[in-house]
Amino acid sequence: MKKIILILIANLITVSIFAQSYSNPESVDFDTASGRYFIANINSGRIQVREPNGSLSSLTTNAISPAPYGIEFAAGKLYACCGTTVKVFNPSTGAQIISIPVSGASFLNGITHDNNENVYVTDFSAKKIYKIDQSNTVTTIVANTTNTPNGIMFDPENNRLIYVCWGSSARIKAVSLTGFAQTTLLTSTLSNIDGIARDNQGNYYVSNWGANSIVKYSNSFTSPQTVVTGLTSPADIFYNLLTDTLAIPNSTSSGSVTFWGNPQITTSININKQNETLVFPNPSNSILYLKSLGEEIIAVELFDLTGKLVFSEQNSSLEKIDLSSINTGTYILNAMHKNGSVSKHPIQKN
Repeated sequence: MKKIILILIANLITVSIFAQSYSNPESVDFDTASGRYFIANINSGRIQVREPNGSLSSLTTNAISPAPYGIEFAAGKLYACCGTTVKVFNPSTGAQIISIPVSGASFLNGITHDNNENVYVTDFSAKKIYKIDQSNTVTTIVANTTNTPNGIMFDPENNRLIYVCWGSSARIKAVSLTGFAQTTLLTSTLSNIDGIARDNQGNYYVSNWGANSIVKYSNSFTSPQTVVTGLTSPADIFYNLLTDTLAIPNSTSSGSVTFWGNPQITTSININKQNETLVFPNPSNSILYLKSLGEEIIAVELFDLTGKLVFSEQNSSLEKIDLSSINTGTYILNAMHKNGSVSKHPIQKN
């Protein structure tokens, strides 16, 4: 009995140690419903949960095997690239929902999803891109990317995927979701690009192992600008549209996650906390009610998680908006107040 108790205590200590420190953090995503970041760690095989106060815990009691690389929220579930399978977890309980084998896969790495909750995964070694639909059926949409694919994201305006490549003169490429044709958007001067993300203004950010930096591009992949330096193997990045913050995992054994705010965006909005706004019911499938505890709301804008404006309305005193024509999904509501301040709110449309 004593031996069993000691083993249980040792296991609890091990879980606690891994929960409170990063171990080759590889990928970051954010759950707008709970305000928590999720971080995949290669060495420990764990997905950590970072609370709004900065505390860390482990999503699962046991290490995930194979270890998780790219992670992605889709349809309220957390998808993780694990070797040759994609494992799906309940983000609230940590329970594994399903493990989806990907036939012919070698090393699944980057992951994203579209507006229809289809999931797309890059295969770093086999140089392929796969699609997993809502019934968990897997199809190969790109049999040969030619270049080594890494991070990937969905571009809804052009109905395409954009992925970045490993290697010298690293390329940024696109895959049309109508016919799956590939095009090269940019042959960069960077080496070993890992992740890609986009901000509220349509600018793109890529993580560059070659110079341990983050490089920002315009919407047309021109005007490169190094915006973050001093990183260590920056991996699969995530841009939090709600807070205008780029989350950057530094993928080393004693790694960290750097949170960088874009001053050109964050200082352009005067957020007055005295104008707290109640938004209800949330989630909603039709009418969304707004109640300001300060200055009146005179305009609203609704953005999807790619930064695309999907709805806007102006009125001298806005108290409700009709979401019935908006697709199901997660959005960010900007409420503009009479005094010029803005309050931001994550919105779930059912």
